[in-house]
Amino acid sequence: MAERIVIKCGSQLVIDPERKDGVLRLAFVQALFDTCQQLKTQGHEVILVLSGAVAAGKKVKTVQTKQARASIGQLMMTRELDQFARKIDLSLLLLTKFDITERDRHTTLVKTIEELLNTKFIPVLNENDATTAEGTNDFPDNDHLAAIIAITTQADRVLLCTDVEGVFSAHPATTGAQLFEEIENVNLELLKMTQGGKSQLGRGGMTGKLKAARLATSAGIQTHIMSGAVVQSIPQLIQGTAKFGTVCKARTQQATSLGIRDRWLMSAKISDGSIVLDAGAAAAVKKRKSLLAVGVKTIYGQFAPGDSVEILDAQKETIAIGLANLSSEELQTALRSGEKPFDTDVVHANNLILL
Repeated sequence: MAERIVIKCGSQLVIDPERKDGVLRLAFVQALFDTCQQLKTQGHEVILVLSGAVAAGKKVKTVQTKQARASIGQLMMTRELDQFARKIDLSLLLLTKFDITERDRHTTLVKTIEELLNTKFIPVLNENDATTAEGTNDFPDNDHLAAIIAITTQADRVLLCTDVEGVFSAHPATTGAQLFEEIENVNLELLKMTQGGKSQLGRGGMTGKLKAARLATSAGIQTHIMSGAVVQSIPQLIQGTAKFGTVCKARTQQATSLGIRDRWLMSAKISDGSIVLDAGAAAAVKKRKSLLAVGVKTIYGQFAPGDSVEILDAQKETIAIGLANLSSEELQTALRSGEKPFDTDVVHANNLILL
């Protein structure tokens, strides 16, 4: 069966820090696009998320800021990608958070990607680091961006390619570390186990990949965390004739039932805002009831009315995403004063997506 597949490759796979006459690891990129061509021949649709602009820009020693490096590095990458673009029909999209969080722009993005796929082009996406505010990023990392794009475009599968074989029970170099071939639920304990350890070139790490997998699998999208060294075997993985890396199984079957608004609501969860509930409120939310102020225990981050926030139970496990009716400041004021009117909706039931 033909699938829509999002493939993300990190800076450590794409960028060659030792190369003097360019920036890309040409052997890897060639293998990646050969794989994409094979997938297209088999009837699949492919969306690529490629990191590397900032890492490529570091080769220009006179430039110091991340934004300037991204601007220069993206052009350096594009020049070299152009030799592949003529053979495989590539297109390029550089995204900011507003392309996801603003409904009109989100709708335009979906239409653009659909048109590209319908005309047999492969969209290549990256965060537009050149325009992000100093000291910030619009997306936690490109693993998260890949999950967002998968949800937005109703993808069937996400492949997060990295420089390790998959998810291990300890650091891969540790004696006795075991590869997890399959993960049923990306829970809090698993995330704690993998905290720390980022690649030299990128800002992601295994925790970031698992957080991205948690988001994608919550939308019913199977997610693979795998080594880029076997990228040429992806067609066999899709066919089910090969098995490697770690597969994070979809936690729900809601992928086909999510509406456009639901997909936007899930993919727009980029803010730092989160709300921790007491046991009673968490139980009510899980029954698709509105979140009332009386059940709020703690607030993290900042959000405004209409922002998408993460909703956690008392164990700080994510149970839902929703649109806030109150700002974090208004809610914090109520918490400090001890005045939490029972009938005040923090998030209405119609604006909740259970995870």
